[in-house]
Amino acid sequence: MSLSATCTCRPKLGPGVLTQAYGAHLNSEATFPGLSIFEGEHLSTEPDGKMGVRVAASSLVLSGSTGATLHQINGGDARGYEPRRPLFCFD
Repeated sequence: MSLSATCTCRPKLGPGVLTQAYGAHLNSEATFPGLSIFEGEHLSTEPDGKMGVRVAASSLVLSGSTGATLHQINGGDARGYEPRRPLFCFD
């Protein structure tokens, strides 16, 4: 599954939190609800997994067999990011 989003972010991406996690991984480790996440970390789910993420006022849910990496975009400028890789920016 390929996902992308464009948005305008605040100057600094603060830590987020996993609101739900089963069959889910942060980088290469198993996750659990309440775990903090930071910019640059990779989120992924197993085929039957699900993960909920909250950063500031934004929420994201990853269904099974999905992966994404969190990145901050300065002023909504996404130039330089590969269009085939999921990109999520939280405001």
